Amino acid sequence: MRKKAIRSEILRTLKANPDGLTAEQIFNKMKRKKFISNARHIGNLIRGMKEVRKGDVQDRVMDGFNNRTSMSYKVNRYYYDEEGAEV
Repeated sequence: MRKKAIRSEILRTLKANPDGLTAEQIFNKMKRKKFISNARHIGNLIRGMKEVRKGDVQDRVMDGFNNRTSMSYKVNRYYYDEEGAEV
């Protein structure tokens, strides 16, 4: 399996946060970021992992200039699952 060290770092990060994390949160909390460039890369690496479960979360983003407008979009939240639910 390619990028085995990075995948094990992702698992360590998810084990430390049982409430689940989005790909961007995983990217920000990881210690080793040598071969990954952004949160999309994290999502692609998680896709083939067996001990990770995926759930949808509604996220809301406020506009920086005008706090009256906001956008809402779906984000994948990843959880560590010992039973082996493949994404």
